Amino acid sequence: MKNLIAFLLISVSVICSLQSCGNDDQPDFRPAKEYRPYNSNDSAAFCEIMKTAFGPNLDKVCDYYKMKLDSIPSWPSGMPEWQWFDDIKEYRITDLTVCDEHIYFDNIFYGEVSPMIWELDSLRTMTICIKGVCGDFPERKDKGEKLKLLIIQNTQLSTIPLDLFTCPELNRMLVLSNKKLFSLPKGIESLPPDDKKDKTVYKISGNGLTGSAPSNLSRTFWLNDNDYRSIDWKHWKDTDFEKAVKQKENVLPTGPILDNNKISGDVPYYILSDTLALLYTAFMIGDQQDGYGLKGLPSYEERQKMKDKFCANHPDYKQYLKSY
Repeated sequence: MKNLIAFLLISVSVICSLQSCGNDDQPDFRPAKEYRPYNSNDSAAFCEIMKTAFGPNLDKVCDYYKMKLDSIPSWPSGMPEWQWFDDIKEYRITDLTVCDEHIYFDNIFYGEVSPMIWELDSLRTMTICIKGVCGDFPERKDKGEKLKLLIIQNTQLSTIPLDLFTCPELNRMLVLSNKKLFSLPKGIESLPPDDKKDKTVYKISGNGLTGSAPSNLSRTFWLNDNDYRSIDWKHWKDTDFEKAVKQKENVLPTGPILDNNKISGDVPYYILSDTLALLYTAFMIGDQQDGYGLKGLPSYEERQKMKDKFCANHPDYKQYLKSY
């Protein structure tokens, strides 16, 4: 009997050992029993996001943060941030920050942004700040419905999808210092007006955006400090200048804010001969980088006189043109 028991114990031990060896290269990212309050789909998505973002540098990143992907308690606070939902008795990821700001690697390009970011359906804020991430930012495909803040900064990404601009609860989108981002998505000029009470802030600054700047936009876009070279005046003149200017108090006009780019050229007569169009154009395009700038615009002092005269004849515009 003792021999039988000993044989069974040895057999169980060998089987367990073999199973363990077989999984060494495929860690189980499902939360252990004591971590079950943490949503398993969220934890698995986070692991995939990290692996895709850092690729061959993943071990170095984990060492830097003193974390293990298969040990949720080792994950740094805020990367991700978990929030308890009493109705489902689970922790969900509500804040995702994936960053390598203080980590240095030998290889320059090493990862991508995983589509799994959109599987985090309780996500409120997302920050992607990874200098080696390249390629396309994934489309959200009607996900990310609760996202309020999106930051994409210091990456090598070359595209961002149009559907980022239609997140229903988005308050701020900050796309900053992505030098390989040369253009905005097609369809940006066809986006409908932002009808939310608190308008979304789109700050897309310091990137590599170049060519002809978008115009006749129904929303306000900060596109300063990029590399735009020209204005498509035929499209610019289609702007409804009255509607663009007449915004609520302390709300900027709709359209692109383009100061500190590399825009140059002559302002067409049909803009110069329309006071409202001229004031709007001067305000939105502003000063350019050294050696660039529009020709033909009246000086600031002359524009102030024109504005005063215009407001005298159209007093309802006075409140809208204060900062012009």
